[in-house]
Amino acid sequence: MSGFPDAAIAAALALLFAAAGNAILGRRPAGIGEWNESFLVGAGAASAALVPLSIFLGHRALLAALAVVLAAAGASVLLPRKAQREHRPQVPRPRDPWTPVFFALAAAAVLLFTALDLRVAYRWDGLAIWAARAQLLHHDGSLFGTIPPPGSYLRSKLRYPPLLPLAEALVATIRGKWDFDALKPIFPLFFLSLLIGTARAARTFGSRAAALGAAALVGLLPAVSTGTNLGGYADLPEAAVVAAAAAACLRESPATLSWRSPAPWLLGALLMVKREGIIPLAVLAMVLLAAGLARPAIRPRRAWSALAPPALFLAIRAAHLLRLKIPGPKRFPLFSQPATAVAERIGLVAANAARWLLAPDLWGVLWPATFAAAAILVVRGGGKERALAAIALLCVGADAAPFLVTAWPIPLHVEQAYSRLLEQVSPLAVIVLVAARERAKEWASGGAPG
Repeated sequence: MSGFPDAAIAAALALLFAAAGNAILGRRPAGIGEWNESFLVGAGAASAALVPLSIFLGHRALLAALAVVLAAAGASVLLPRKAQREHRPQVPRPRDPWTPVFFALAAAAVLLFTALDLRVAYRWDGLAIWAARAQLLHHDGSLFGTIPPPGSYLRSKLRYPPLLPLAEALVATIRGKWDFDALKPIFPLFFLSLLIGTARAARTFGSRAAALGAAALVGLLPAVSTGTNLGGYADLPEAAVVAAAAAACLRESPATLSWRSPAPWLLGALLMVKREGIIPLAVLAMVLLAAGLARPAIRPRRAWSALAPPALFLAIRAAHLLRLKIPGPKRFPLFSQPATAVAERIGLVAANAARWLLAPDLWGVLWPATFAAAAILVVRGGGKERALAAIALLCVGADAAPFLVTAWPIPLHVEQAYSRLLEQVSPLAVIVLVAARERAKEWASGGAPG
């Protein structure tokens, strides 16, 4: 079990990432939601910077990345303070009795996850991939240092994105020595980030009580609060970035969108956590682009600059893969098979994916409820609600698509991976439920469709 000093180091690193994110976004955060966005933006940008630093500085790259984060954090102190808002008398509102209940549940979820995280041992990928890569990074100081020999398990895993290994390696660098147990305090920070991002996105559609209820729900899902997320896997950080990116995209006004908005940086950060981050990135980008093109009159020219951060992250990710020169896993040549084999493969993937979507010990009734809620949003929702429903449903379907080309036995691969892919987009499902609840209330009271 890690002690208080290790938890303090992890918290200090999170604050450094947040301060660096503030410098990138050019703002001083107002509220915990904006601090959370800055934390993930800073972590994503630092992990992206590690790639060119590793190419040009070799074994000094890790220390250079820490220096860059410290410099950006120091620069954030010079940011101008926001002008104080004109004081307006607050209109008293009736207190929702559910607000303290949901807050207590969300807080309990964080405390429970923290207690379990510090006591439960690493699972296979958490130790043999992510922490092992962080150990290599800590000792080599570069993403391209020691390359394991062909045939070794870790060799192909070097292609995985660097955000989690960077965070783990920096904790070891700050504390002065390597200790696997010292890395575990990182994960409650990402769990808290997941709840904050989910609540911030849900607040777009519902009350404060509904937003806290969404945070409590996602935090108490067995698939999220236990299992691989306690074992040091990267699905939890990816889910945190998905939630924050969804919140930023939902709250962003087309009139203010630019390269310094949090949304494009968070979309780019999806690529720095897990390879599957390309799925929510592509889905969010397609749906938001379609929504923007539908309203060209309010799309300013500077909004095009928002394409720069995701494009930069894509280029850096490509450079990372090309520099390694390690071939990726072999894939099943789906379209070279007879039509009957293709049809059987699609049916087999769908059947096995449905089994894990409906697993009550992992999700309760979350996914059936999400499909019903998405139908409500399609029928009664406005443009933003319909876009949200489309994003959630497309992510669920797209996450099953890789199994069509897997070289593994399909039932085994779906069992091993699909529930973890669903973890990454589970915040979207909870946000859909909140949005549909609000629309259903309007429907029941005789309100007009959005």
